[in-house]
Amino acid sequence: MFKLRFLSAAAAAATFLTGGCRTPPPSGETTPRETQGNAVTLPPPSSTPRYAINIEDPDEIALLTQRLKLQHVTAVRGMLYFAADDSQLGRLRELGYQVGRVDPETVDSRVLRVRRTASEDGLRESGVVVVTRESAYWIVSGTLAQLRRLVAAGYRLEALAPGEPRARRIRLVVGSQTDVQRVANLDVDIFSVADTAGRYTILGAALDMHIDRLRQAGFTVTLLPTP
Repeated sequence: MFKLRFLSAAAAAATFLTGGCRTPPPSGETTPRETQGNAVTLPPPSSTPRYAINIEDPDEIALLTQRLKLQHVTAVRGMLYFAADDSQLGRLRELGYQVGRVDPETVDSRVLRVRRTASEDGLRESGVVVVTRESAYWIVSGTLAQLRRLVAAGYRLEALAPGEPRARRIRLVVGSQTDVQRVANLDVDIFSVADTAGRYTILGAALDMHIDRLRQAGFTVTLLPTP
């Protein structure tokens, strides 16, 4: 039996924006400041040291964060990034974790609008991920280091509007339950699966970044009208 995650598109966007596990910046640090015209000014480089350990189990991450009271926690692809003092670092090493120091500029990330002024290829050269594509702008996810490269290249960063990023309603037809699970594993929020003589019609929602991954995996994705 395959296991699917049936979530709302709004829940998917919220999970993506929060990074799955994140706490507010340490005292004295700031998030990007919105200015006139929704432009965003990135904060200055952080003066708070940041560290990393290899860890994948969400329950272990939550327990460790709570017990040691780690700050500025972000979990990304099997790595846990955080701020900690010498006592907390010593405790982590006693527990057997290999602790490494990392540059906060390569850890702290933002999801922002970028005004369309050139090709998407030029945008991607900075290393950001294109989350969604709108007619006048992209929504991207990037570290502060990547976003600073965009600013240096002349791109304009803007604040998100309420409800952004917005998922697209999609339909896929696949030939097996294994393919249904593959689609679910690519972060599609599945609303329904209809089985017709061994052909499975999937209705759901996904961000453009996930639709890109579906197509790269060989799936044919049909965009549906927004209700």
